[in-house]
Amino acid sequence: KNANGAGYPFTLRRSAGMDVDIAAPAGGLGAVTGMHRMGADLYVAYGTKIYVHDLTDILPAVLLGTSAYSGNVPVRMASNGVTVVSISMDTNKLYTFSRATGAIALNAFTANLGSITYQDGYMIGVSRDNQKFYISAIDDATSWAAGATFSEADSSPDGLLGGISAGRLLYLFGNDTIEIWENTGNAAFPFERSAIGTTNIGIAREGQGSICADGAHVYFIGDDRFVYAAVGAGLERISNEYVENRIRDQDLLNCSAFIAKDVGRRELRINTPNITVAYDMLHGTWSERKSDGELRARPQYLVENKGAGSPNAEVSNLVSDFEGSAIYALSDVSTDEAGTVMLAEIITPPVYAGGRPIFFDEFMLEV
Repeated sequence: KNANGAGYPFTLRRSAGMDVDIAAPAGGLGAVTGMHRMGADLYVAYGTKIYVHDLTDILPAVLLGTSAYSGNVPVRMASNGVTVVSISMDTNKLYTFSRATGAIALNAFTANLGSITYQDGYMIGVSRDNQKFYISAIDDATSWAAGATFSEADSSPDGLLGGISAGRLLYLFGNDTIEIWENTGNAAFPFERSAIGTTNIGIAREGQGSICADGAHVYFIGDDRFVYAAVGAGLERISNEYVENRIRDQDLLNCSAFIAKDVGRRELRINTPNITVAYDMLHGTWSERKSDGELRARPQYLVENKGAGSPNAEVSNLVSDFEGSAIYALSDVSTDEAGTVMLAEIITPPVYAGGRPIFFDEFMLEV
């Protein structure tokens, strides 16, 4: 009710339901620590083990091998369409694999990497303890020189932490700055610092997992613990005071971020072990998400299944559960997060408070 005791209009915005899409492999593998889709295959790190699943449901799941990763830290993956490359921040080991090879291969190249990404035929590994970033041989993700071909993002001596390729640009995140590089085709080294410039905001320490991209837009938690959207060197602070206060004291080592896209919805989610905050990119509003009995929402990592195997197949968002081994499809119409069938959905006018923010920690509706 409002101050005059009258009923007040509001919006009920529910989280997507979670339908089991890929059952957990046998053997009690533990929670998923990373996922990556390449074509019709979904590559999943379950602790130390790496599996490949066929999204067309024709081929069986295959255990590609057991890594030297701890199993407690996120495994980051990228691919060139032929080979997947994986890293983890708890080791200096880099693995390459695919369904065709049938097994993971430990590469001779070693470096403490914070991110792995891809652009123009090159796999790009970004350091997390110096100014260097490394590239593979072109169109060969398995070929990294013993010393690895590298350059240095040294416009500011702040040290790199991670990076991402988006919109033809390579974003290299440091403690205090972001350098923008691009592929110029230089014969000596293909990537050069862009004339676009350098930002005066870096990424939060251990916040590499907050980096994600949607087309040419890049999202991340800055070194000031604000959430930013970037296009080139242009930054927009998109977080509000409530979200910033919630993020400020969170452990970011195991954080993750993804963008869920569906009809009428485009949402950025940022997860830490204790909270999930969500940004409605169409309406510019934030909310906090919790699953029943949890401090945070269950989805941890997301990949888009773009209708693998059939041009008429439904595009879906596949997510992992932060405490389980099954892979789920986000669903707006079938079940809630507890697996209960949704019988009805209520949509009301939006909440409005004269331009002032409204926050709810707890909400109960009687009908």
